[in-house]
Amino acid sequence: TLLNDPFFNEAAQKLGQWATQRKKEEALTVKALFEKCLTRPPDPHEQAALIVFYQKQLSRFKTGELEALKVAGKGEGEVNQRAAWTVLARVILNTDEFITRN
Repeated sequence: TLLNDPFFNEAAQKLGQWATQRKKEEALTVKALFEKCLTRPPDPHEQAALIVFYQKQLSRFKTGELEALKVAGKGEGEVNQRAAWTVLARVILNTDEFITRN
């Protein structure tokens, strides 16, 4: 249900724009984005999987397989990068760890 909720889409877009503006290497941005959402660092397996996911999505946006502007929305920074970071943020925001309160 939350995957397509307007609030979560907008939150993911803002996180995607934030990540794009960092202009740091991907691994550092993935770690920072993960910590921002889940208040803990990713373990090595999570970190590696998220980097691979980001790179695959970025490639899909660059080739035009997916429509970057539609995913990223309006904002500053390179649209393909914003879209890829937005999709990664959506993944993190839709984890049980983010949604469920223990």
